[in-house]
Amino acid sequence: MQVDIKKEELEPIKHTELMKVHIDLASINKDQIILACAKFEDFLKNSIDDFTKENMPEQIAEVPTLKTPCGQGKKLGQNIS
Repeated sequence: MQVDIKKEELEPIKHTELMKVHIDLASINKDQIILACAKFEDFLKNSIDDFTKENMPEQIAEVPTLKTPCGQGKKLGQNIS
């Protein structure tokens, strides 16, 4: 779903209180996450007067795999139903 919002249609939010927001994103493609973050940051800069961002450390997860006893490649360590 694509929604185009023009800057003139948005009213800037006046500073009333400090809010900290933490958003978790997950994807196989790192470029998709970077693009989503950039678009979200641009939206916030246009709609909030005193927007500041704090970068969290980057985390990369590894999926544990086990070699099957018959030697037919690798399977996930847990059964997923």
